[in-house]
Amino acid sequence: MKKIRFMLAMLLVVSLLVPPTIQAEEVAEESEIFLGTVMMPWEPLELNKKGETTLTWAGNYNAPEGVTITYEIELADNAEFSDAQKFVSDNTSLTLNKSVFGTNGGKFYVRIRFCASTGVEPTTYGEWSEPKEQVFVKINKKNFPGIYKILKNGSKQNNRDLTGYEKVTHDKNGDGWMDPSEIKQLLKLSTVNESKKKNGKYYVIKAPKVNSLKGIEYLTELSIIHLSRYSGTKVELSKNKITFLNLTGVTSKKITVIAPDATSISIQPEYGTKLKKIDVSRCDKVVDLLVYGSKGTKTLKLPKGKNQLKVLSTSDLGVKTLNLNAYKNLQQLYVYDSKVKNVKVNKCKNLRYTYFYFCSKMKSLNLKSNKKLRGADFYRSPGLTNSSVKKPKGAKVTWNKGKWWYSTKAYKKDMKKLYR
Repeated sequence: MKKIRFMLAMLLVVSLLVPPTIQAEEVAEESEIFLGTVMMPWEPLELNKKGETTLTWAGNYNAPEGVTITYEIELADNAEFSDAQKFVSDNTSLTLNKSVFGTNGGKFYVRIRFCASTGVEPTTYGEWSEPKEQVFVKINKKNFPGIYKILKNGSKQNNRDLTGYEKVTHDKNGDGWMDPSEIKQLLKLSTVNESKKKNGKYYVIKAPKVNSLKGIEYLTELSIIHLSRYSGTKVELSKNKITFLNLTGVTSKKITVIAPDATSISIQPEYGTKLKKIDVSRCDKVVDLLVYGSKGTKTLKLPKGKNQLKVLSTSDLGVKTLNLNAYKNLQQLYVYDSKVKNVKVNKCKNLRYTYFYFCSKMKSLNLKSNKKLRGADFYRSPGLTNSSVKKPKGAKVTWNKGKWWYSTKAYKKDMKKLYR
């Protein structure tokens, strides 16, 4: 009878890292039923003041007489679990010191299986659970060469009502590590040039320069990046789900942005910087794109994906021709203070608003085929006159009035639909 009960127990496969509740198989033999339930807590792990973290899981088992259930845990830096560290627990928890994550930490995988033993027959092992990814990473120059000070010391950002600034702490427990709990809370990475007033005069405390975003792939919940000073030449975000990217003070001479999930991107050079090249060709989901050059930026590479872009704002370009005909869904176009001579939008059938500001090199513009055009204005652009601009019927075209459509109901309605 003991052997039959033991065989029944071995049929139960206990998996830790699965959806919250799993009902084990029911096995009937001589009118006996062996049932088991496992539950996994979803709270992210965190390090305590001692540098320890505790893995927990729940199990409710009706183990036959004489059968002892223990658990085997593996921790590895790869999903194949080669060279894995092995641990054994006789209950549904395991406390680990951060030393198991090595000097610098990183991305790890955990899996668990149950072990059943009678003390007589050989131990029988259940199937491994699905691996669960965990990130315990040390905040240092090796892991985060460009942002380790921001993660370690915190950073400033605008408060919610935009009346001042507030400090945000990323290393909540101050232990010099980012654990899963802290990573889950880090949704926005921000720096600001802080404006202050002393003796009736305003002055600016400049944000720290960031020269690299290496290591940002560890910050898996991050969706917003706002940096007031960026000195690197590349922003690589292909391993993150960044939806909003704002680089307001680029100090390098060229910048390449790879942000395949970003829907809103803004790139602006720091005053006095000569930005020669802007490459956003691998930002195919961007809907609202602002790319400002400086001192006549010669190279602008727009997204290879043509279907998502709806708003394009450019400034200080030195390119001769701006051909946007491939962007069929473009709705708004703003061109500021540029040396561009020729802008092609005749195939942009959804264009609704356009604004040209101090574009002294332009002598003509064909908008006649843009039947959905609602508003256009040409500000201090002497070559764009009533006779040199071809416009469709029904469109309101003005000179030196500014972006008057911002206050219209039609424009506000269009903005609400922008990301749909």
